[in-house]
Amino acid sequence: MMQPGATKVALADDPAWQKSIGMYRRMVDEGGMLALPDQAQRQQFIAGRMGFFLDSISRLYNFETSIGNRFDLRVLPYPMAAANGRLPTGGNLGMVTTAAEKDPKVLAAAWKWLQFASGPFGTTQVIKLVGYTPVNVLALDDPELLKGYFDDRPRHRVAVDQIPIVREWYQYPGDQTLKIDDVIGEHLERIVDKSMTPEAALVSLTDEINKLLP
Repeated sequence: MMQPGATKVALADDPAWQKSIGMYRRMVDEGGMLALPDQAQRQQFIAGRMGFFLDSISRLYNFETSIGNRFDLRVLPYPMAAANGRLPTGGNLGMVTTAAEKDPKVLAAAWKWLQFASGPFGTTQVIKLVGYTPVNVLALDDPELLKGYFDDRPRHRVAVDQIPIVREWYQYPGDQTLKIDDVIGEHLERIVDKSMTPEAALVSLTDEINKLLP
């Protein structure tokens, strides 16, 4: 994601970025990908007007319910370009703020809730009521929790089977990480609406990201 030393990026000269950004443009030119906001894309997919859609497993229940038997809904693992490829995950965060320290009872309750929510039983409740990927893999080996639960749920098992290759989401150094993510998203949108070529986008991205790095 960065040059050695983690002080700058050189995306325009990076073969991995060139290939991935080029693939993004091919999705438009060859695959007919439209410049639509997220919710509009989901509506198109549910209506059967979009061939495939990349989304969080947390929305699978909604897709299944909305699509029903109108067409054959299938789920596949993320494609990997390398044998040792890894899958970055968005992750989840539980946080106890300093405000909770003012009241020992509030602090104790907050900590107890976080332990429950991130534990095997809490994970099981999230899986069975909402979907998503287990955040506590101990539940997968417990026959009273999730062991065997995915045997007759092949769509949901796809995410579970990818757990061995997940890694943390990359964050750029400094206090402008979220801004950098936004800048990348804006450039991807320009590639999709064809207001910028992939080559020009990489040059612009390199310049803008380096300005935001410490």
